[in-house]
Amino acid sequence: MLALHTRSVAEPGPALVRALATSDGDLQKASDDALTEAFPDGPGDDAILFLARTRVLGPDRTRSWQLRNRPESAAEARREVSRQLAEWGLHELVPSTALLVSELITNGLRYSTGEIGLRVIRRENTLACEVTDTSRTATTLRRAHDDDEGGRGLFLAAQLTHDWGVRPTTGGKKVWAEQLLPGHDSGAPGAG
Repeated sequence: MLALHTRSVAEPGPALVRALATSDGDLQKASDDALTEAFPDGPGDDAILFLARTRVLGPDRTRSWQLRNRPESAAEARREVSRQLAEWGLHELVPSTALLVSELITNGLRYSTGEIGLRVIRRENTLACEVTDTSRTATTLRRAHDDDEGGRGLFLAAQLTHDWGVRPTTGGKKVWAEQLLPGHDSGAPGAG
């Protein structure tokens, strides 16, 4: 996605196209070059140039399931994800991912009424798990007391993952979590 917004220049498009063509994929260089060409004497006002690199992962890097809202769905999700990780050669991540998926699916089953969506995404450095449900209730991390019956799911998810979060969707919410792939330490740049 590329955007250049300015009030001072009528047609910044060609400057940006030239800058991108000569930047060798370096977004900082493209940004600097485009701004220099569009504003040779510097911008007279504030100027913002936003560049982002995007790419689409092939179908061999993602897998999705729709699960019925029933208790057996957590076990079904564990089996399916374990099979998929084995197919990807990620045997090392099977135990933690199965537990993570089980906790996220169970949370969805408990707080929503419709189907539960599950998707795993194998990126360069991370394995992402996304669970979509129909509940609009914000998911929050809390520390359960010793005598609590529940409330440990998201705490466990946070302990098992590199990063996690919640996004609202049109029909509910999506809880996502990322684990680093074997061989990628926490200092690895970006989530590939």
